[in-house]
Amino acid sequence: MSTYVPTFENFIFDQLVTNKGSLNYCNEIGVKIVGWAARDASLFEWTDDSLGKIYTSEKDVDGVPQCPTACYKHQDQAKSADTSACEGTPFDMSLWPTQNIDGGAGGDWGQRVNAENLLATLDQDQTVIVAHEIGHGFGLPDFYEETDKPTTDFPVYIMEAGSSMTVTPSDGWMLRRVLENIKSRYSF
Repeated sequence: MSTYVPTFENFIFDQLVTNKGSLNYCNEIGVKIVGWAARDASLFEWTDDSLGKIYTSEKDVDGVPQCPTACYKHQDQAKSADTSACEGTPFDMSLWPTQNIDGGAGGDWGQRVNAENLLATLDQDQTVIVAHEIGHGFGLPDFYEETDKPTTDFPVYIMEAGSSMTVTPSDGWMLRRVLENIKSRYSF
């Protein structure tokens, strides 16, 4: 099994420690939605900022609306980027539903997931793809090949696509292994 742990300094662990136990998402661990990106604010059933600021002007390279990079606390993989130019509330991560992609992607920046799958699974206790991609934000790799796995008889876990439909104790074990590799960053 590979013992590689990426050297990012803004894993979800780091964000939870910095924020004293919560995450600020742009879009249950205390998740606070602080912003929404849309082509048109009229798509929402509200017009004020009571449920988070609505951003319509900033777009990515493909022209897709996004929350302002000035508000992203970890821009360019920074441990804590300067967000003084943010006109809303700075955020740690972004949930990015995207049409017509297979599966998803995840990292210290947030999660990009198949929009159709996300909508179809919103009423479930866990959305499998989102949970898997959040695992990457904690520093967990994909375990698709036998050589990637801790052992050949390792119990099922969400980081092996299709192995489990929920987060399992095995995922918790792997999270602990990552934390053991980075806990020297913290003073607790």
